[in-house]
Amino acid sequence: MVLEPHFRCERIEYHQYRRFGTLFGLLKVAIEPLVFLPLFTILIALKIWGVAVTGWWWFGLLLVSQVGTFARRRSAFHSVLNQVDARKAVCSPQQSSHVIAHSFGSYLTARMTDLPTGRFGAIVFAGCILRCFRRWQQILRDNPHSVERVQNEVQLRDFLVLLAPLLCLCSLRFGAAGILGFRRRKRLVHTVPSPNRMCPTCTITSRVPIHNVWIREFGHSDVFLTPSYAAYFWLPFFFEIEPCEYSRFVKSCWECAQEVENRRQSGTLNDALGGNEISLRDHRWRWLKGSLAKGLHLAINDDPQRGRRDSDLLVDRALRQLWQCFMEAQIAYSERRPDHQEVLLSLNPVTAFERAVNSVLSSSNGS
Repeated sequence: MVLEPHFRCERIEYHQYRRFGTLFGLLKVAIEPLVFLPLFTILIALKIWGVAVTGWWWFGLLLVSQVGTFARRRSAFHSVLNQVDARKAVCSPQQSSHVIAHSFGSYLTARMTDLPTGRFGAIVFAGCILRCFRRWQQILRDNPHSVERVQNEVQLRDFLVLLAPLLCLCSLRFGAAGILGFRRRKRLVHTVPSPNRMCPTCTITSRVPIHNVWIREFGHSDVFLTPSYAAYFWLPFFFEIEPCEYSRFVKSCWECAQEVENRRQSGTLNDALGGNEISLRDHRWRWLKGSLAKGLHLAINDDPQRGRRDSDLLVDRALRQLWQCFMEAQIAYSERRPDHQEVLLSLNPVTAFERAVNSVLSSSNGS
């Protein structure tokens, strides 16, 4: 319910590695069970019958099993690629597909970004089993549209990912980026010490496309324990807003709502903005590349519906409409009601911004 109103969510499945998040699933990448088990049984039977089974026989068993793992990985990749292409076929060419890739899904997604036809918006890697020295610079140089933004969640209790480098004999793409992060590069890959903090290196006007986000408390699949993580960390990332800034925006709107309610109860509520509303208006937001005061002024002054009305008055009214629209969406999300889909769209501050401007400009009371 968190992502669905804003994006059409599709689940991509591949039966070849259905239980990859376990030790057995990891072993399926190194040894093909459908090949290994029958041949192993045959070799044991031959040894029982007195046939000399040398080390070369066992080496041959492992070699044939490796060929089987290649066939399984290829089958899984083609299955995922066909599903993704089928879903992209019904979308507008201008729309970018976002991906949440977990565990073996990070390997399959990386292979798709390597293709000349790769076209993705934002990608979240959780439990990533890619190597730390992934050649991002070459990938983005060969295909600038391969991916717009990447968030690699470095989960320090993800001990399963520690075993992934052992699979490098199967494919050089495998590694422990899910616990060590991608190698940092000044203008390409940055590291954020916590999902609740901003990137210390990026600025409002200059951001790199790839970030390692360190999450010290999580293990391999802990990001899926509750929908709250998706609501406050993945959703802002897909909105192109840093999660910590999104949390600050939520807090500021709650403070505005509380302040207005207190003023209403004391009988002092009027059109003048309160202190919290002024702070919300004048704060410089990275997602807006400036303050709400500046953004609202530009949007209102450029709209012919404004007429001769006072732009400062319209900005103040639009600001109050904005946080009220956003708070209505927050309450709708907390109630989890399916009939609130349209309201939930305002969880995106940009949508709340646009709705507030349109509401104020089209209102006859704005004169």
